[in-house]
Amino acid sequence: MKDKLLIIRFSALGDVAMAAHLINFIKKQQPDLEVFVLSKPHFYPIFKPLSITTIPVDLKGQHKGFAGLLRLSREISKQKIKYIADIHGVIRSFILDFFLFIFGEKISIINKERRKKKAITRGRDIKIIHTIERYNRVLHNLGINIDITQPIEPLAFELEVAVKKRFIDREKKNIGIAPFAAHKNKEYPLELMEQVIAELNARNDANILIFGGGKREKQTALVWENKYKNVRSVIGLLSLEQEIGLIGQLDLIVTMDSGNMHLASLTKTKNLIIWGGTHPKMGFTPVGNFDENLSIIKNLPCQPCSVFGSGKCKRGDFACLYQIHPQEIVKKIKENT
Repeated sequence: MKDKLLIIRFSALGDVAMAAHLINFIKKQQPDLEVFVLSKPHFYPIFKPLSITTIPVDLKGQHKGFAGLLRLSREISKQKIKYIADIHGVIRSFILDFFLFIFGEKISIINKERRKKKAITRGRDIKIIHTIERYNRVLHNLGINIDITQPIEPLAFELEVAVKKRFIDREKKNIGIAPFAAHKNKEYPLELMEQVIAELNARNDANILIFGGGKREKQTALVWENKYKNVRSVIGLLSLEQEIGLIGQLDLIVTMDSGNMHLASLTKTKNLIIWGGTHPKMGFTPVGNFDENLSIIKNLPCQPCSVFGSGKCKRGDFACLYQIHPQEIVKKIKENT
């Protein structure tokens, strides 16, 4: 009978994608471990190619508050899991860890080194390890040794032939644009991104697909779709699994430091990343899919201004983004497609 390992990572999209990479390493190097994941159900398509057991968490419903997390801990204990790796490290996971500890479970919890990360945003020159290494240390503390320096294989996400035919044009360069981000400090100004799209559209050799989510993003993408003949929006039209599969069919995708950057890493799709208020040195670069030559960053003295891109611009003018000329992005795309 295989020993069982539970990975705890409720959210967010990019972090869950990095957790999938960790599990990919585990599956290849520790085949005698049966892996379980505790996450929000809408992230489960990310783990589908890995064929693991998922445990749903409903933090707004049946697992809400102390009573809900106690209920969840009892559900987990019934699985007779030997190792529990909390790679999330938030208050709710700490509470869950406490209950599981009471039940006698062996637990290791991530050290996020928040103070070091904050110090970097204040100008300190401090080395930060990559998030995947941080995850791996949690496993090491459980006695599970994984070599994350090994080459990482892309995950195979299914994509129906009908979806592929609808969105992919093999007579053209298939270029994804994921121009949105959760925070303004990380989002390339949309008026400048439209200039990028307009020039790519004028070439007539590019099939441009816009990725994103939410009402604002969908409206913007539809405006571009109606305005430019070689542009199509996929927002709201596909499941998460289909969207990742579609990204895997692209010649290149342009992203911010966002969830789509990490989705592209799952399929090892060539990724041009635009950095604003955040920075690669914070340890959040895409796993096994980061090319410095495909990153655009101004490296201003004020960068990075925050760990995750939240908060106000220190200068007030978002120079880290506005100083990136659309032609610079177009040139990178042309050179790499």
